[in-house]
Amino acid sequence: MHSLLHINKKFFLVITICAFFVLDAVASIKLPAIFSNHMVLQQKSKVALWGCTDAGEEITIYESWSGRSIKTKADALGNWKVQLQTLSASGPYTLTLDGANKIELKDVFLGEVWLCSGLPAFPFSEIIKHKNDTK
Repeated sequence: MHSLLHINKKFFLVITICAFFVLDAVASIKLPAIFSNHMVLQQKSKVALWGCTDAGEEITIYESWSGRSIKTKADALGNWKVQLQTLSASGPYTLTLDGANKIELKDVFLGEVWLCSGLPAFPFSEIIKHKNDTK
């Protein structure tokens, strides 16, 4: 009985290890965090979309604002990149990526994208205080 239990433990261990390798071998499309639901893409321009997957995997990207599909293939390192032509400000749309897995980005708008920065070391309350002191 002890011998049978020992064999079952080894068998279970081998099956578990094999399962991890099989699950790891199935790649999936991955996108950087900048691409997500509720995003805004710059209107009337060519917008870059990129990500990674298994080397050589074919990916189809469908964008609903024009109804076009774009096909691309991952390079030897699994990286891929496409350019999407956007229309005038409008939305919401969907952006679907289909390969080993399927990703659907919803509520995508086309419009003006602004990146802003400032000087956080000077609080707004200090500006008001300074303005009141000069009266």
